[in-house]
Amino acid sequence: MKIVKSIGSLNFINGSFNKCVILVTDADLNVLFNYNSYPLSNSDLFREGSTITEDLYGFNALLAARDTNGIAFVDEEEHIGVPLVEELCSCAVPLFDYENTIIGYIGLFSRSGGLLPWGLSFVDTLSKLIAERLNKGNKQINKWYMHLSSREIEVLNLVVIGITDGEIAKEVSISKSTVRSYLTSIFEKLGVKNRFELMFKYYQN
Repeated sequence: MKIVKSIGSLNFINGSFNKCVILVTDADLNVLFNYNSYPLSNSDLFREGSTITEDLYGFNALLAARDTNGIAFVDEEEHIGVPLVEELCSCAVPLFDYENTIIGYIGLFSRSGGLLPWGLSFVDTLSKLIAERLNKGNKQINKWYMHLSSREIEVLNLVVIGITDGEIAKEVSISKSTVRSYLTSIFEKLGVKNRFELMFKYYQN
């Protein structure tokens, strides 16, 4: 998985933080990366491969970030009654790909003392670092089609592999006339006149 490869060399975290848990998850809150320096008697909590749920962790910042698609902070009072994590507060931010789609989350669990603002600042910086690594090879192409809608990008990616309007219509469950409307818009936005010019520009970039 691309996210895993992008976080594989975050060695600077090791030994840098005491009594906290730093997690990177996918969009479904499955844990992909775990840095844990907090003394927990249950080693299964926060482990890689587990899923962050309210039953196990109470309502926490990762759940809040997923629900709001934004930055979240949850203090320890929200965790009361949840064994082993009730003393922890949490903060989290979404992780975006080069198309500005949320592909995961980064969360920090720690004791409440002084978590803000350094905690939010840290997870935000870490999310940008991972996103930069993740999207390194896509920056150039993003510049020239960044004004397309997500549906136009979907049509574009099918056009450049050489399939027909009818095949595109079936693939994305729209009519052929709608495909042609999308193509007209794509040609206009990217400054090309036909499929040949579009494919040439695509592979050139």
